[in-house]
Amino acid sequence: MKRYIENKESNKYLELMNFKYKDYLKFINNKETNLKWTGVSIQNKIVNQYNMNLKIPLDKAFSFEKQPPSLEDTIMFFFKLICEINDNRNIDWVVKFDNNKYDWLSSKWEGKKKFRKLFNFFITEELPYSFKGGIILNYNLFLELLPELICYPYLLNRGSLNVFNKEDSFIIRITNHLSLDFISNKDSVFLKLIDKLNLKDYDIIQYNNSSVDVSKMVMK
Repeated sequence: MKRYIENKESNKYLELMNFKYKDYLKFINNKETNLKWTGVSIQNKIVNQYNMNLKIPLDKAFSFEKQPPSLEDTIMFFFKLICEINDNRNIDWVVKFDNNKYDWLSSKWEGKKKFRKLFNFFITEELPYSFKGGIILNYNLFLELLPELICYPYLLNRGSLNVFNKEDSFIIRITNHLSLDFISNKDSVFLKLIDKLNLKDYDIIQYNNSSVDVSKMVMK
């Protein structure tokens, strides 16, 4: 089985989930949509403050000297959250960019330890680093690459990654400001999971154009 999917194919993949991808892109860009969407963002308070006081230049994105003080804790928290959502199901996850303009990797980064497993995946699948589509990960591979995927948009100062599967009616956005966003055009059942977690160090921010007020569901 191939472990990648071209952008046109991934859009069809989303259509099967009753996701209209172009409409979804309008929602995350705060534009008028045909469907009703709801979105919430889980953001680490310390990282948010850090981001406001420091901008990482593109040419120094791989220096890693100036990391957020709680980068590892944030990665681990998001890792546990997504693992709980997966709930040991043997399902495939698709990971793709918000848009099609970014190459996944660059040969200039090969010596960087942060994304070693992601490089190994591309080499194993014989995918060019210039590939711009989605990658398909089974459960074990998804868990293996997940820590690298969580910090990928932030450390590279790139756009967000969309993470989704055929069974769950929501998209997880891993953003370049190190937040984890949940977006759905159906009844937001996944928010009940968020409500059960210890989020004292995290801000829960609702998307301005959400169709449902979720503040009472996620704030105790």
